[in-house]
Amino acid sequence: MAGAKWRIGLDLIDGVRTWGLEDQPVVADAGYGRVSEFRDELAQRLLRYVLAVDEGMGCWLGDVPAIRRRHKTTGRPLTSYEYGDHRPLS
Repeated sequence: MAGAKWRIGLDLIDGVRTWGLEDQPVVADAGYGRVSEFRDELAQRLLRYVLAVDEGMGCWLGDVPAIRRRHKTTGRPLTSYEYGDHRPLS
């Protein structure tokens, strides 16, 4: 069976769901977390999930993108994000 790693993962999840067991949260590494199609497919299946993401991956709060703050020419790079008037939700 050839295909993208995330598609194979979805096939395995779909197969397990036919066993009649209660759905459990999907936990996966950044190889899956960086693929928006995989996250969309999990959401479409109404599955809860926790996926690792890459360090540089931005996030969204509703329709507001989180943008990395500008880095000065000297010193350590900033690791925080700018949300405009919006604030992150816990």
